[in-house]
Amino acid sequence: MDGRTFEEQKARALREAGIPEGAVPLAVDDYVPATTPERQGAEQSMGEDHQPIHCTEEVHEHPNGEDLMVFQDHWSGHQKRENPVAGPCMSM
Repeated sequence: MDGRTFEEQKARALREAGIPEGAVPLAVDDYVPATTPERQGAEQSMGEDHQPIHCTEEVHEHPNGEDLMVFQDHWSGHQKRENPVAGPCMSM
């Protein structure tokens, strides 16, 4: 997804998850602890300053009315790597 802006990547991730364009999230939390994936122990990610890294999450209702989709912008959690992510990094 290199070369796309945050907005373009977010729109694509939401679209691929089935969330209609322009949908308003049910909830937004700008201070969610960034953790490693559950398969890696779900440990709190720490910055170079040894302080916890936080990310933003949005909760969207899927049009089927049964599922909630969580959009997470976790770019900051990748910056401590040897080869940091150059642009937006997100997951659904």
